Amino acid sequence: MKQERRILRNIIYAFAAQGISLLLSILTSLILPKFFDKANYGYWSLFLFYTGYTGFFHFGLNDGVYLKIGGTEYEDMDKKLLGGQFWFGALFQSVIAIGIVLWAVLSGNGVDTEFVFIMTAVYMLLYNLTLYLGCVFQAANETRLYSLSVMIDKIVFMVSILALFIVKSSDYKTYVWLYMSAKLCAMLYCVYKGREIVFAGRMAFGTVAREALDSIRIGINLTIANIAGNLILGGGRFIIDRYWGIEDFGEVSFSLTLTNFFLLFVSQISMVLFPALRQIDEKRQKSLFEMSKHVLNVMLPIVFLVYIPAKEILKLWLPQYEVSLAYMAILLPMCIFDGKMNLVCATYFKVLRKERFLLYVNIFSMALSVVLSIVGAYDLHSIDSIILFMVCSIGVRYFISQLYLERLLGEASGQAGARVGMAEELVLVAICAYACWKLHSGSAFAITAIAYLIYLVLNRRSVGYLWGMVCLLYTSDAADDRISVD
Repeated sequence: MKQERRILRNIIYAFAAQGISLLLSILTSLILPKFFDKANYGYWSLFLFYTGYTGFFHFGLNDGVYLKIGGTEYEDMDKKLLGGQFWFGALFQSVIAIGIVLWAVLSGNGVDTEFVFIMTAVYMLLYNLTLYLGCVFQAANETRLYSLSVMIDKIVFMVSILALFIVKSSDYKTYVWLYMSAKLCAMLYCVYKGREIVFAGRMAFGTVAREALDSIRIGINLTIANIAGNLILGGGRFIIDRYWGIEDFGEVSFSLTLTNFFLLFVSQISMVLFPALRQIDEKRQKSLFEMSKHVLNVMLPIVFLVYIPAKEILKLWLPQYEVSLAYMAILLPMCIFDGKMNLVCATYFKVLRKERFLLYVNIFSMALSVVLSIVGAYDLHSIDSIILFMVCSIGVRYFISQLYLERLLGEASGQAGARVGMAEELVLVAICAYACWKLHSGSAFAITAIAYLIYLVLNRRSVGYLWGMVCLLYTSDAADDRISVD
């Protein structure tokens, strides 16, 4: 159990670090809509939307390095070879960025759209180089360094926003510039911490190119899978932008932003799990698979209870985004499905080198989401239906992935029980989401609380497992304290 305790402690550290960053992000997202009109918030959301896909343009280099060296101690890494790949990536992504800038200038799509594309190109270079070093830190289980870079990013941007808050600036372009400045600070921090890699010295270009192309070959499936996963939501958002316009796009984007706050915690935990899982044997991997299921069964549904009072508070602060808060009720199941998908399924697919399956299931879910979103827009003429279809597509992806993972890691005797557990989970999510969407807050909270209590009774084994883990952590910490005192 020593390894499990170590992983649990790492998760708690990453959870706490991301909590600080998350708090700053929440404050940021609640302040910006207060000062933007819907058009400015729409272009701001469009910038964030496009930058969400810039990770594709490393073409798998970052993911390939991550998969190849995952679990390797930092001292044992070939820093000169990693540094060579860093500069190789910087070179070809600079060429791509220049191409995007030229296209934006010559396309004649309007001043605002041109600005968004140009800044997206610059962001692509900053983000992907930062992410490369972040992947190295994560692979070495140095998640603290990457978490700190994220915190620097958020703190710099938050301080800048507070300054603009004082002068009452409402131009989204100013915020984009400050957002980019924060990303630059994060990159400089990663370069400083990874200076042994970045400035490791020259290698023959042919050697570096061969290694980089091999990393791209290994990582491209994971990269495309990640992009396809983003397009499950992105496709629907694009259709909303084209069919309804920038203001409705901004309202949907705001609700997605609030939902993603929760998922940021999950991403931090998965960073800890991947290198740790690469360092342990198959038996312990299966043990941690069971542990993660029990913990998430109990913890994730709490998001429905948190949503209801949070919605009432946000309605007072941002009354103009009341529609977005209603959309968020439909999106809440995403916290369950996408949370488990990213934390458990995607992490284990990387460990087991099943990136190709992850690619296939993401592409299938993306295609399903796009087709249903087209129906929602051009046949049903309903934004609610598009959001619901996107969530259903994410749910389909999760259930397919979880069933496949049960076949790989689960005990044969327990697979039937796992399917029953997923059915119970689906019923709980449907009841709670409908209550939050359609009922008054008081009634919704009562029904959600009752449904959650019944779910806990049906999953009392998971509750007992989680309680046992907490007791184990407390006992081990108390023992460590006694040893340090002695």
